[in-house]
Amino acid sequence: MTRVRFANPQDATCLAKMNSVFNRQLMDAKTIRKKIRSGLELVLVAEIDDHIAGFACAQFFDSFCYANPYAELTELFVEATHRRRGIAVALVRQMEEELAKRGASHIHILTGARNGPARALYERLGYFHNRKRPEILYDKNMKPKGPPIAK
Repeated sequence: MTRVRFANPQDATCLAKMNSVFNRQLMDAKTIRKKIRSGLELVLVAEIDDHIAGFACAQFFDSFCYANPYAELTELFVEATHRRRGIAVALVRQMEEELAKRGASHIHILTGARNGPARALYERLGYFHNRKRPEILYDKNMKPKGPPIAK
């Protein structure tokens, strides 16, 4: 049986291993513990028999510019050996409940155009690809590579 709960600092080592598989990021457990304690991000884990099989992360945004707060589901990962068992659905549904409790009026999700399984999951859960939205995603690397250029 799958149990979804908030991540705690003791989950950091497991989350670091999973994140290295999912995002190919070597985030150390100490940093993950610090981020979990900060409470700036909602992190849920899915457990099967005391084993963490997946996680979901979300950010909550409440700006004076908009009447209603909104959220973004930023990460969703389930270990390959535990997929197709409803774990991703359980994580997303629980995250929706947590975000609704905080007053989120809607949830954004950004995923790869070629990530068919994720897109199918989100559509099955009632999310839709809004082709009418005119937004364009811009990125900027805030950490320059190499030594500063002398003037």
